[in-house]
Amino acid sequence: MNAPNKIKNRLEDLDQLVAQRTKELQSANERLNTEIAERIQAQASLRLSEERFSKAFQASPIPLAIQSLLSEEFVDANAGFLRLTGYTREELIGQTARHLQIWEEPEEERAMLEMLGLEMSVRELPCRFRAKSTAVLEVLLSVELIELDGQPFLLAIAQDITERINLENQLRQAQKLEAVGQLAAGVAHDFNNILAVVQGNASLVLSGIDPDSPDFKPLQNICVAAQQAAKLVSQLLTFCREQAVELRPTSIGDVLLAANEKLSQTLTPGIKMDIQTNSSLPRVDADTAMMENLLTNLVLNARDAMPEGGQLSILAETVTFRPADLTANPQARAGEFVRLSVRDTGVGIPPEILTRIFEPFFTTKPIGQGAGLGLATAYGIVKQHHGWFQVETQVNQGSTFHVFLPARAEEQAAQTSPLPKQAGGKPARETILVVDDEPDLRELIAQVLESDGYRVISACSGREALDLWAARRGDIHLLLTDMVMPDGVTGSKLADLLQSEDPRLRVIFTSGYTAGQHGTELANVKTRNFLPKPYRPNTLLSVVRECLDGAGPGAHSAQEAA
Repeated sequence: MNAPNKIKNRLEDLDQLVAQRTKELQSANERLNTEIAERIQAQASLRLSEERFSKAFQASPIPLAIQSLLSEEFVDANAGFLRLTGYTREELIGQTARHLQIWEEPEEERAMLEMLGLEMSVRELPCRFRAKSTAVLEVLLSVELIELDGQPFLLAIAQDITERINLENQLRQAQKLEAVGQLAAGVAHDFNNILAVVQGNASLVLSGIDPDSPDFKPLQNICVAAQQAAKLVSQLLTFCREQAVELRPTSIGDVLLAANEKLSQTLTPGIKMDIQTNSSLPRVDADTAMMENLLTNLVLNARDAMPEGGQLSILAETVTFRPADLTANPQARAGEFVRLSVRDTGVGIPPEILTRIFEPFFTTKPIGQGAGLGLATAYGIVKQHHGWFQVETQVNQGSTFHVFLPARAEEQAAQTSPLPKQAGGKPARETILVVDDEPDLRELIAQVLESDGYRVISACSGREALDLWAARRGDIHLLLTDMVMPDGVTGSKLADLLQSEDPRLRVIFTSGYTAGQHGTELANVKTRNFLPKPYRPNTLLSVVRECLDGAGPGAHSAQEAA
């Protein structure tokens, strides 16, 4: 092959090689452009995903935080987590939970990390966080192990359940106090029956003994001890919300001012008392004596909390609750209330004791220095006035007892009337039907009444009383009946049956409970002729005479009694 042909062939081969390489380069360039486009799209998707995550992370109302698993430092936190802990972003980022002392119990953090190492995630672990303000928060913590830039991180999700736990504790405490109250009421009823027999018989014997007799002093001591026991039972019944109350339009400010001097006398010299109120406070429907009792118990409690002296502040003010404000306390109600606050600078109340302070007979005082009924009595008084307590306390920083009483609707009228005044002076010639299931007490009542000239018919139950009534109808002037009796015929039902046949019949109800007991027939007693047990013989005679001599429909005349 001659030289020109070789050159020609060589050029053709080169053209083909160039064309092939050009084609390969174009193909490679197309692939590169495709990869670049895919990478750009992937980066855009990643940025979009990161942006979405960031927005969701920051905007979530659930507290969220990210920690490095290696250094345990916070690298990010949303607004919810910052609000929960109380720290700013600058204070939190770059710090560890251990350095900030966020965990109330450090061993809980170690347990969480161990659980995470075993299961790679933690779901709703109950734990307690300490906020910057030192407030302890109940938290459900969930933790996920995630990877960012090839490094392990922790995504923490914290759900604040402090309010829920507080509400559950308050509800549980209210239920416990209700159960204790029911038990105490039953005990008090039986105890009052026993006291009535002890006090009545001792008084009867004492009235017939010369003061110089060696038996006079022991019997007098028995009477005094019975009175003290009756007072103790009365306090217990106040806790049970079973004391009769006489609700009248009352100014809490006036009660405070009237009780100022008396309250001051109960304080030790090192305590300064300050009372703040104003004339614009709305009135409340209250029993003034019980309000004074409430104040006295709260002030005594504050005094005992300040053995070294301090400041006692009493404040009365008006507060209004909206429906949105009721989540913090299950006892709260919407409306206008008078808030009575008693604040001290004393020792405070430890958390383990706080849940028991209203229990009857619970006290932290040494034996013999307190019966443990002060706050229990206050609790019962507030409940009887349809109010509630809130207690704020910190150890060594004092306590504040808030009492909320519903403001009075001014158009409401007082629904109580005073007892009729004793007429007295008339001879005892009437016949009285005494109904009580306690034989010793029934015998005592009959003895007292007969000694004063009354004719007495006794029955141990409502059904026996009905049989006696059928035989002596028209000859009985007064029914003296216990309220709570066996066989299904209560005192209230017995009185209704007998008065339906003889409207002139007078009735006196008596019970170891009181006329203010909630949830029983005692609450339906319309008459003011109620004699709570225990009572003295002369008290029994006085009430019986008042009832028989009282004017109005149903009264028997002295001539009829003769």
